[in-house]
Amino acid sequence: MKKAELIGDTIFCVDVDPQAVEITRMWLYILMLEEEASPIVTGERRYKIPNRIFPPRIEAFQLPSLAGNVINGNSLVGPDFSDNPEQRAAAKVFDWKSGDHALSKAVQQGGFDVIAGNPPYLRYSDAVKHIPQQAAYLRATYRSMSARQADLSYAFIEKGLDLLKPTGRLGYITSNIFIWTGAGAALRQVIADSRSLRELTDLGIANVFEDARPATAVVILDGKPRRYFKHARVLVEDLVDDTVLSAFPSVKHTQFPSSRLAARNWTFPAPSDAAAFERISRHGIRLDEIANGFSGVTSGADPIFLVERLRNEGRKALVRSKQSQDPFWIESNLLRPVFRGRHIYRYKPMVPSEWLIVPHEKDGAPLSLDVLARRFPLGFDYLSQHKSKLQSRPEFAPPNQTWYALHRIRDPRLMNGPKLVTGWRKGAAQFTLDSKGHLFQSVGCGVSLTDKRFDLPMLLGLLNSRPVYAYARTMKPELWSGIVFASTLVESIPIVAMTGKSRPLYAAIGARAQRILDLETRADADPTAAEEAQKLQDEIDDIVLALYALDPDTL
Repeated sequence: MKKAELIGDTIFCVDVDPQAVEITRMWLYILMLEEEASPIVTGERRYKIPNRIFPPRIEAFQLPSLAGNVINGNSLVGPDFSDNPEQRAAAKVFDWKSGDHALSKAVQQGGFDVIAGNPPYLRYSDAVKHIPQQAAYLRATYRSMSARQADLSYAFIEKGLDLLKPTGRLGYITSNIFIWTGAGAALRQVIADSRSLRELTDLGIANVFEDARPATAVVILDGKPRRYFKHARVLVEDLVDDTVLSAFPSVKHTQFPSSRLAARNWTFPAPSDAAAFERISRHGIRLDEIANGFSGVTSGADPIFLVERLRNEGRKALVRSKQSQDPFWIESNLLRPVFRGRHIYRYKPMVPSEWLIVPHEKDGAPLSLDVLARRFPLGFDYLSQHKSKLQSRPEFAPPNQTWYALHRIRDPRLMNGPKLVTGWRKGAAQFTLDSKGHLFQSVGCGVSLTDKRFDLPMLLGLLNSRPVYAYARTMKPELWSGIVFASTLVESIPIVAMTGKSRPLYAAIGARAQRILDLETRADADPTAAEEAQKLQDEIDDIVLALYALDPDTL
């Protein structure tokens, strides 16, 4: 049977899931047994299993074994993982080069012609919790896994590229977060160094899978360096419904030189956005030259640390957490209001709705265990009840003595001072001013000034403007809930330097932004406040266009 021989000679699979291996083998056997006429083409390719399995005049036919083609193994973990047989077996170590299987022959002959897949989406920090030894191996073995928030899919892309023939081609549908996150910088550098990118289609929020809605991209790599690549993005307005197929008719790829690839965030504007993008980009300084962008607080155990404040009594507060539905008392001084992205609104005052247990000094250092127990016995007792769960966080595993601490308070000096903070909603930036030093959680970012020639209202009006939001859309995918302005994105925004010419424009932006802040404090009592605030924002947008010397038609 030619089809059986073709499949046996050309198709190879590796999967760590034994059930997936069995299903794949079964499907390939069914394809081997199909009659030539069985595929039916009616707009899409479908298969049916023939009623007569064996061809006429053949009473028996022995199919070739696929045991060496479809293998249960861990394609990322090689024979250098461990010398311990039990650990090797548990990790399902797979030897690509000299193993007893058909794949090693292909590797020895130069690699594969085609590699296709949908790598699993699993952050390194989560892998540490479930497979700590393998996680450490991946980080040491793959350049793309150097960041703690790297995704396991990065290693699959790097490994696939290593297994390609020079004339081969790889195609993955994978998470798109490597395009713009700081954790994806190492993978971006791997691809930039190889200049292997042939085509990148950022599918954004288009629904690809029935049972999940990750933001995805189609990545196509060649086995040899290329001079050019093609790029396209599916935008929210491209979607007729939420499915990826509804967007395809409007997706147009643009060609870019491979020299555009680097470790920094990949930004490839479509021709319609290119004029505005280039005009904004050519301004001489970035926002990180006048301000610091920083991420927020991460507890590592929100159900334990986040509480609802029910009432106060002296120096105590009655609270309730998701981990402990029964209310309990805790010292008020151990609590601080905290804001998530969905609680932060454009220009609006920050009104606390959740509180965070913060067993830390003002400088961010964890309280000593003795101090916590002596000064905050109620908080110490509550946290001690959940000690085992807090210790199960990888960063606080024994013998770490700060098991009761938050995972991270990054830049506490900046966090405790005046700053801009951002939420996220579709269609517009959501920055507001925090003058009280509130905590915010890690999605989104805070911005504090370092250049005293500027002030926070100036920066607030600029970041909330329509031109800057349009620029940000070329930098980062827009989700259904809007763009998440992470610190890496905010710090990379081009800023017009403060000069004699630009100073009056910045002053006008700051005055209007401050006026909007004042209006928002009385918006509930003043029915005209919202209309006046929108008029002021429209004026800010026009001033920002003038600041960047942009024509409104370029947006």
